[in-house]
Amino acid sequence: MKSLKYAAAALASTLALSVNVSCLKTVEPETSPQAAIRSMSLGNFYVRMNDVNVQHRDTIVMSYQGGAMYPMTIDQLSNRIYNVDSLAAGSQLTSVTCSFTSTGTVVYRYADEEELEYHAWSSSDPIDFTRPLKFCAVSTDQSYIREYDFKLNIHTVCPDSVSWVSSDTVGYTVLDRAAAAVLGDTLYNFGIDGSGILSVSAHSTRSGNWSAPLPVTGITADGWSGSVSVFNDLLFTVSAGSLYSSSDALSWSVARSGVTAVVAAGNDSPFMWVRTAAGLLSMTADLNTWTCGQPVPAGFPDSIAAAYTYPLITNAGIYRTVLAGKNESKAAVWTVLSNDTVWHRVSTAPYSSQTLPDLQQLAIVRYDGSLFAFGTGFEGFWQSPDNGTNWLWCDRYYEDYSSYNNFMQFPDALKGNLDTFSYATDNVGCIWIMTRDGQVWRGSINRLNRR
Repeated sequence: MKSLKYAAAALASTLALSVNVSCLKTVEPETSPQAAIRSMSLGNFYVRMNDVNVQHRDTIVMSYQGGAMYPMTIDQLSNRIYNVDSLAAGSQLTSVTCSFTSTGTVVYRYADEEELEYHAWSSSDPIDFTRPLKFCAVSTDQSYIREYDFKLNIHTVCPDSVSWVSSDTVGYTVLDRAAAAVLGDTLYNFGIDGSGILSVSAHSTRSGNWSAPLPVTGITADGWSGSVSVFNDLLFTVSAGSLYSSSDALSWSVARSGVTAVVAAGNDSPFMWVRTAAGLLSMTADLNTWTCGQPVPAGFPDSIAAAYTYPLITNAGIYRTVLAGKNESKAAVWTVLSNDTVWHRVSTAPYSSQTLPDLQQLAIVRYDGSLFAFGTGFEGFWQSPDNGTNWLWCDRYYEDYSSYNNFMQFPDALKGNLDTFSYATDNVGCIWIMTRDGQVWRGSINRLNRR
């Protein structure tokens, strides 16, 4: 604690010992040299938010929030008060009440004032929390004052909003029939260059520019499937009836013959599924031993958009694989569990409007615990929070009955683009989209971006 001497004059106008006076005697209150702030809580305040009204026009909404939702931490060793959970972006804090429990009397001062002036705290008097503040506990005998540095953390952007940037177009070279995959900290974009050669261009998921496309070896453009997967820290693709693998995206070798497609894989997946030339769905955990499952079932996708494998919420020892794709231009979702070898088609209720839409160049990403579908034109996302069973349109107007996540929106500059594209999600919380006309977009939910 600090001595009160330096602030005695400033505190004289705001602090006084209370004396109970009666006609019989004067009672002196008990005093103590102890001073500490033991707890603090903000009062209620408004949050300014940009929204969309019923006419789908931009509007401003002021929501009311309770400060008790954001507990304040008091570090008694270093005399600091702060909140670990940041307040919402747009919080209006120019006139907010607060409450304390303390040993001694609580006063405060604005640190941006030239003269040292203390103000008596009252639970009914609002404080301007947009200014730098220091709170103090003054012992009841006025011999000591304990001053606390105060920091109120506030989000600068809405953590659930999606931000998009297109600055990564520097050095990007357009490739035909492009397919993207992420291995480690590198995003690879494969495709056919202007000379008809299968090539790959690379970009760090964290920073930097695109590398110039380099031709791959071991695979020719003829017979290439146009898709790339990741499994066991290796890249995989199919060409001319064989499964190929690579550790550097440039040199490829045959991993298994008689394979017509990679059905499902993933670096976090314990196994890989492929479609064999014999018409079977085959699975492996180590690329050496293969388990032949069922014959390819009727209606199974000929064109696979994406497949993701992840543990069940109820049992982390069992993995679910969800696959989405098209068969005869009809979109469908299939699934299998790791303790089973039989794939099942995911069915929705008859005449349901929440089925996976038949989008041109159907694309699926698993992001923030949900599956998101989109396609050529980039009009918006369809979200499935239940492993591909139901798909809900992410309308900006969040009160619409069919909307699920109004924040998941494409940038206006990308909407309406009818070119083909490649896409991927990386390991730092971002979604990448590379279009045939040379656009590169990187988007993320703000709270997930670790770039």
